[in-house]
Amino acid sequence: MGRNLNGSTLEKQKKDLIHKTLSFGNKKSKETIGMIHSCERLDGKNSTFNQLVFFLNGCEYDIKLNLITVDIVSEFLEKKVEDGNSRETILEHISKISSSFIAIERLGFTIELTCKDFEILRLEFSDISEKSLSVNRAFTTPKRVVENLYKVNERAGVFSELQYICGYRFHEVLQINPDKIEIINNKMYIKEGTISGKGGFPLHQKQIPFHLGKKILDLYRKYNKLYISLSQYNTLIKQVSKQKYSSHSFRYSYAQELFRSLINIGIPVKRAKYITSEALGHHRISVVETSYLYQISSLLTRESVNITV
Repeated sequence: MGRNLNGSTLEKQKKDLIHKTLSFGNKKSKETIGMIHSCERLDGKNSTFNQLVFFLNGCEYDIKLNLITVDIVSEFLEKKVEDGNSRETILEHISKISSSFIAIERLGFTIELTCKDFEILRLEFSDISEKSLSVNRAFTTPKRVVENLYKVNERAGVFSELQYICGYRFHEVLQINPDKIEIINNKMYIKEGTISGKGGFPLHQKQIPFHLGKKILDLYRKYNKLYISLSQYNTLIKQVSKQKYSSHSFRYSYAQELFRSLINIGIPVKRAKYITSEALGHHRISVVETSYLYQISSLLTRESVNITV
């Protein structure tokens, strides 16, 4: 009979796994190379496995690391698709996660994932086309999408409004709780530095309307957390929007509307790109320009004569 990893947190469980992987390799010399290779895949700074653990922490899953299900892996991969990962990169992620869990099983731990699960994941994500810059991934009518999501699912509505108003990624919304909300001068905010963005970087303070803050608090009273599965959320988005986009499209809408508003009040293009980049939590303006603003490139060449950088 299998066993579970030791540790009260995912990070502790990961350390326990790495320790046992190395011990296994030392005891069984003929398998040392394979297990050490698995260990490198588990513990590498930018390894897929580390990214998966970071994702799980952000989603606040209450589950043992060795008991991750195919649905959770699918949500992780969907997020990678939203981040712009190519088909080849996604399939590589699947391969690395598969080999990691093979190693976990060989160590005698119980796992939920099967070879068939990974075959299904490969089929599910194999038809992902390369992200086309010619297609605008922003919603045509984002406010209407938010309104319609509220009609079918309250949690989806709250998530979508937070993403649209604040430009958050899905996993960033998952981090919000009542302790991270504050009121200053009769305005409500998500506190400065309390939400971790891509790479763990703390995000700036974001103002939210009082009605949205109240809805967040109400959801916490009902469910004790702010949560909806990414797969369910994206399914609802496709249903109400009639567009083949995902939760990340709210982020595109936020970026493009913010950029347009800055240009319209006379902010120079270079400064507007910088402000938009900061608001999205990106440290490279080029990422925002090529990914989020490419489709409105006509504005990028517009010059402002009123304000200088």
